[in-house]
Amino acid sequence: MPKPPERRLTMADLMILVAATAIGIALTRSVVAAIYTEADRADSYLSVGWYKIYWRTVSGTGLSVATVTILVLRLRSPRPSLRRLARQPGAMACAAATLNMVIGLFAAGVFAVLVSVPRLPVGGFFWTILRLHSFPYFIPYSGQAVAGAWLVLIVGRTWRAEPSWIDRAGRLLGACWLVLYFIESYLEID
Repeated sequence: MPKPPERRLTMADLMILVAATAIGIALTRSVVAAIYTEADRADSYLSVGWYKIYWRTVSGTGLSVATVTILVLRLRSPRPSLRRLARQPGAMACAAATLNMVIGLFAAGVFAVLVSVPRLPVGGFFWTILRLHSFPYFIPYSGQAVAGAWLVLIVGRTWRAEPSWIDRAGRLLGACWLVLYFIESYLEID
């Protein structure tokens, strides 16, 4: 059986990682500024629970950008076949977390569009669920997606960790998503 192509860290990879870090910092800064603006309008930081939203934003935004970046880098050539890639825990962690974020962005977009429609009753169970599961609230649940993906790999006995920097980075990000989820669960931040 031929050895799959090895993925070495290149200058292009480093440039993409630096650009992604800059994007993550810029996004975090802009979202934190928006949170402080909204908290000032509410005239209270703690009574409304702004610190919970702040925690989610700061911890999740950087992880989100890093996860998508590592997934994109993993899909660049040289890479193993998609079948082999689906057995790597780092790639699957990034794919599961990214899919979770895409669903969260879609829910947030649907909520934003539906709320902007005039004369549309914005109440009831459906609206509450949609509002509560829009993007900032979706971020911590990427840990559940990672746990599910890893559980499938373990139970199916297809866990094939690759000794490369990119798979290790994906596994590290998956572990970070799990830690974020457990912290959220432990602190009961809703």
